[in-house]
Amino acid sequence: MTRPAPGGADPPAPAAAGGGTAGPAPAGRRAAPAVPSTRPSAAARAAAAAARAGRPLHATAVALGAGGLLILGPSGAGKSGLALALMAAGAELVADDGVIVTAAEGIILARAPGPTAGLIEARGLGLLRVGHRSVARITAIADLSRTETLRLPPSRTLTLLGRPLPLLHAVASPHFAAALIAYLRAGGRAV
Repeated sequence: MTRPAPGGADPPAPAAAGGGTAGPAPAGRRAAPAVPSTRPSAAARAAAAAARAGRPLHATAVALGAGGLLILGPSGAGKSGLALALMAAGAELVADDGVIVTAAEGIILARAPGPTAGLIEARGLGLLRVGHRSVARITAIADLSRTETLRLPPSRTLTLLGRPLPLLHAVASPHFAAALIAYLRAGGRAV
C-alpha cells in the first residue's frame, strides 16, 4: 500500500498511470493493467474535513441551470482557469478560491464568503469582477489533483456533509470544460 507523503500530499502517480501497464512484465507474460486509486486525493480529503468543520473549502464553484460543480485541487491546479472556461460556455461563478458549503434538506449548497463574492482570479490579469450566483446546489465535484486514466471510468463519489456526490477526475484534454458543461446540462452521465 502506498502511503501519503509527509504533509498529507498524495504520493507520486506510478509511471504506468497513463500507459495501462503496471511495469515490465516477465518474459512471456503480459503486464497487469494499472489500477486507478480509489482513495480520495488529499484535496478531496481536505475539502471534506473543512466542510465538516464549517470552514471555507479551498475550492471554486460554478453553476449551470439547476446544477453546480465544486472544483477541487491544490494551488495552481487550474481551478479558476477551468471555472473561466466553464463561464465562457454559459456557467455562472458561485465562488473562487474559497467556498462555503452547507447542507439543507439533503442537498449541498455552495456560496462565496462575503468579501470575495463576484471575484475570480485570472492568472496574468489579476482579480476580475464578474456576475455571479449567490448560492448554488452542488451536484458534482471535479478533482483536478487526479487525472482520469480510464476511457469509461467507474462512478466515484465523495461524501460532503453526509451526502455522497459524484466525483470526477480531471481529463487531460482540451474538451474537458465542454464535457463538464454537457455533464451539468444532462444532470450527470448516462450510465
